[in-house]
Amino acid sequence: MANIGRNIKLFYIHEFFRSMIFHIPVWVSYELQFITFSQLTFIEAFIFAFQIILELPTGAFADLVGRRSSIALGHFLEVIAVIIYGFSTNFSHFLIYAALGGAAEALISGAKEALVYDSLKEMGKEKDFTKINGKLGVIFQFGIAAATLIGGVLAKIDLRIPIFLYAVAHLASAIISSLYVEPSIDSEKFTLSSYINQTKQGVKEILKNAHIKQVSLFYIFVGAISWSCMMVFNTTVLVQIGYSEFEVGVAYATIRIINSVLLFKILCNESLFTRSRIYYFFPALLMFSLLPGYWMSKSMAVIFVAGSMLASSARWAILSKYTNDEFSSKNRATAISTLSMAIGMLCILIIAASGPLVEWAGSSGIVFTLLGIVAAITVLPLGTVLARQHVLYQHAKAKGNLAIAVDELQV
Repeated sequence: MANIGRNIKLFYIHEFFRSMIFHIPVWVSYELQFITFSQLTFIEAFIFAFQIILELPTGAFADLVGRRSSIALGHFLEVIAVIIYGFSTNFSHFLIYAALGGAAEALISGAKEALVYDSLKEMGKEKDFTKINGKLGVIFQFGIAAATLIGGVLAKIDLRIPIFLYAVAHLASAIISSLYVEPSIDSEKFTLSSYINQTKQGVKEILKNAHIKQVSLFYIFVGAISWSCMMVFNTTVLVQIGYSEFEVGVAYATIRIINSVLLFKILCNESLFTRSRIYYFFPALLMFSLLPGYWMSKSMAVIFVAGSMLASSARWAILSKYTNDEFSSKNRATAISTLSMAIGMLCILIIAASGPLVEWAGSSGIVFTLLGIVAAITVLPLGTVLARQHVLYQHAKAKGNLAIAVDELQV
């Protein structure tokens, strides 16, 4: 028990080094030296796709050899991938990096969350999972703010320096991962039949009634729109509009710090930002941030990018707990995984389709505007319906008509 308790401290150190993504301010400028924008977006979509494809075999690997080994191997593979990335000079080189990077993320993602939860479960503290995740989120936000600022400064010397520093950060993460104690409590073994069955249960869970279907669609559209911006379009639009790598680093660091304060001090205040208000907040924020994209000036761009980044972070910090509330405990993890898979697949389509469009328009701003229109015709009506439903539910509950309120939601 004493040894397993060591994992908690290691989680925080591990998350700090995971947040050291030094090359965020430089990756677009670096890649566009050697490949076209369409090829750049294909690479990003390929990473997503390869990760999704490998979720099953890497999950089985983590069950067979252990979560610690899976995470450590994933980080070592990332070291190799990032080093290849740093020496890449053509599309085929970047494609090799993408395959290795996607495989590495698949090895790390599920195994890391399972290790955190199983460690807490062995200690009898699984109820602390949400609190631990919250602390990890704060560490990641401030760590990535520092890393992007440092990366922007070092880019003035050479664009490759932040890239190779990112490889060092992964090496540190791999070493820390090797120090984890493997929990003796095992999750259900990962087999093809159990995977297919659980996926079916996850799909049924997110579609089991009209209300949950609407909540799921709201979460998927918010996630896909904001995450595709976070992964590709925020940086590309800043670079294309004239921001230097140093300016991108300073902008991202400032945005991350401000967003952390907004998320954990203001938006999490449920007396101020009630559930019904949050349902209006997301479409309003997405439309405000994305619709002006094609016409944004350099001086205003950082404000709109900040809004899109806030939407992505708030989706994790705030909206996730609403979806968790809707699902039964038996299928909750599978339902969340199903939502994440749906977001990933939609992101792949958005990113892959954007390449030729941006080359035709000459700016990623057009993708911002189109995604803002998508938010207006999907997220806004869904949010409006969900907000009204929640108000009716609260009124019925206050009058003691809880059964009627629940029936109305599940029509």
